[in-house]
Amino acid sequence: MMEMRRNLLASSALTVAVDGATNVLSRSMSNVIVHDPRPWFAEYLKSNLKKETAGEVFGKVASVISRLNEFANPPGTDEADQIKRVFAFVSDSCNLMRAVRTLLYNEGVVRLTYGCSAHALNNFCEDIAKLTSMKTGIRRAVFISKTIKNQNLLSKIFSELSKELVGKSYAMVLYSASRWSSVNLMFVRLRRVKRAITGVVSAVLNEKEERAIDEAYELPAEFVTTVMDGSFWRSISTSVSIFDPICKCIGVLENNSASLGAVYACFVYVYLHIGRLPKIA
Repeated sequence: MMEMRRNLLASSALTVAVDGATNVLSRSMSNVIVHDPRPWFAEYLKSNLKKETAGEVFGKVASVISRLNEFANPPGTDEADQIKRVFAFVSDSCNLMRAVRTLLYNEGVVRLTYGCSAHALNNFCEDIAKLTSMKTGIRRAVFISKTIKNQNLLSKIFSELSKELVGKSYAMVLYSASRWSSVNLMFVRLRRVKRAITGVVSAVLNEKEERAIDEAYELPAEFVTTVMDGSFWRSISTSVSIFDPICKCIGVLENNSASLGAVYACFVYVYLHIGRLPKIA
């Protein structure tokens, strides 16, 4: 604690970072880290980000920053004479924390706020996924992926054909809004195993005896219709061309070595990438 205080006292500007986490008891809490720029653990912020308002969380964060400003001054310093060393605040980019950052800046608690750039790009992917023109393709992709994953016999046939036609056994990836880049991972996986998926239809229709498939087994009609529809596979390729460059940038920005220069480069790259795409709505 004394070493931390000495380092904070020696710093002219500090940044406070708050990152949500779930402890071993599945209780929501946030770690408060103060940077000089070295990271120092300050305290746990007991806050339920799913239930509390931006105003409530703002009050808790502002209180933490006030205590840190006091801690980063020599003992006994009057409040009026304290140097406000906490200059900036950084957090993830969920809607609530974005609102908290705005309040901290507008109320003069800190002079600079910024969020997680990778989180911002993932939010952008989620916005694209909500576009009307994307929803049908995503729904069909989820249906195919989930059907293969959840039907034991179909999953077994698919696994065998993956080894034969693609070179290894693959598992399907399901899209989840809570897992970053998963919409792209789903499309990339579908494109990768296209031959195996279309081969499943042929195997069930024509190779039941050779592959020891139950004679009574039939594929779901919607599965067959979707897999044999060329427009479905074209939508897969289009979706990969849209999401993959953005998600590669997310990967770059999640790396511990990512710099502010990398953030700028990635955002410019994504801006130019979107500008080159056909108009989607």
